[in-house]
Amino acid sequence: MAGDCFLLNEIAHKRREWRFDNGSISVENPEYYFELNEDSLPTQFSEQKRIQSKELVEEYMLLANLMVAEFLVDVCRDKAVLRGQLPPKEERVVDMIEYFEKVKADVDISSSLTTQKSFEKLKNSSNTALYYCCMRKYFSNIREANYITRGTEDITQVRHHSLNFDLYTHFTSPIRRYPDLLVHRQLTLALEHKEHTREIMENIDYKTYVAYCSDRYLTAKYASSTCTKLYHCIFLKNTQTQEGVDAYVYDMTSKSISFYIASINVNYKMDFRRDPRISSYYVVDNYTAYILFKSEEDLTLEEEEKETFADHGYDFKNIETPEEFAELRAKIEADDKVKDKLMKIEILEVHKLAVGTTNEIPIDLKCLIYRSDKDFERVKQIKEEEDFDGPKEGKGGRDGKDFKKRFKKPKHN
Repeated sequence: MAGDCFLLNEIAHKRREWRFDNGSISVENPEYYFELNEDSLPTQFSEQKRIQSKELVEEYMLLANLMVAEFLVDVCRDKAVLRGQLPPKEERVVDMIEYFEKVKADVDISSSLTTQKSFEKLKNSSNTALYYCCMRKYFSNIREANYITRGTEDITQVRHHSLNFDLYTHFTSPIRRYPDLLVHRQLTLALEHKEHTREIMENIDYKTYVAYCSDRYLTAKYASSTCTKLYHCIFLKNTQTQEGVDAYVYDMTSKSISFYIASINVNYKMDFRRDPRISSYYVVDNYTAYILFKSEEDLTLEEEEKETFADHGYDFKNIETPEEFAELRAKIEADDKVKDKLMKIEILEVHKLAVGTTNEIPIDLKCLIYRSDKDFERVKQIKEEEDFDGPKEGKGGRDGKDFKKRFKKPKHN
């Protein structure tokens, strides 16, 4: 028995190498788990180690799904229930190419094969930040896989892009996924009726079934991610330290910065407009952000006064050209009273974030960036003022009068 297991593992290992050599994209996203106490509340957050036995099972599941898909297409033809993933949309590809050029990453995403080779090379380099950021950028721009039927004769419409398989399905988990149960029923019919299977399926509307399954899959995925976020929030409420956590800057827009917090495996988009310390901001080519923080006088003004107050007269709000920005930036850097309030942030950098939770229902993460060691006390003050650390009685907590008013039904696409 032991010898057979080692042989199976050797075959699985070679099969895995073959897949990656032929363009299956390796998703090196660490898996984490929560340790719960007797009240089912999270007390520990740890990375789950990748072991060979798990890779063995994964490899044979992929192989079984592939072989069943090929058999069903031969017998059920256009009625075959499959799992497909289209390549990224053209505009997303253009955006990623520009991004990789900006961060000086040698990543070729023209095909699944070139993508896998590029990321494998990047992974083996010593630049951890570049690898993390490029992987995050790529996987935030690819399309979701969907359940489909063979339907069209155009093979590109049913391929699985990330696996680089012409045909693929979900067969191995019928006790937890309804699409797998559909595949089992098709397989049972195919084994019994062989070449007559397609005739028997004529009046079965599998397109409606797979569309419903895809929708339920997205809903379940949303529920799972929301549940994980909730547990993160509960965990962080009990463990957060004043010093904050390190976060990689992996993307930005004209109004926000996207961070990857490796220690808790979380992506977070920070909106400049929601940080009360920020006076104004300017983003250059979605790669470099300049943030001007308010003076202490501004932070103590009444609300009606804040509307007309600009930090020492400097404001990026009405900047329209790079020349205007360069001129204003030079003025700020030449002003001894203000220059230390200007912060420059670039993609690939690591910054400290104060990580806490909101007081709204549904509960969510909320992060603030530290600009210096002196900023710790100010961030702590903001936390206390905004009930940053979580629900309290009378302020949206379980016993709060406005609990129902604050409840919002979550949305998903």
